[in-house]
Amino acid sequence: MTLPVPTFITNDIGAPMAELRQVLPADSDDSVLRMLKEMQAAGLATLRGQRRAARWFTAANAANLESVR
Repeated sequence: MTLPVPTFITNDIGAPMAELRQVLPADSDDSVLRMLKEMQAAGLATLRGQRRAARWFTAANAANLESVR
């Protein structure tokens, strides 16, 4: 199954869970988190940080951020 990569996590600043809740109001927090974990397992997304400061990135953007540092 191919999961679409949402455009709101493809930028260089990533997206915190609070922002994802705003753009996906019809989905529960558990549904959004499950989708993100599936994307992470498939190598499409990565989580950077912890707790409220954590941000989700596409895997490609996370790799780009690593190469800049």
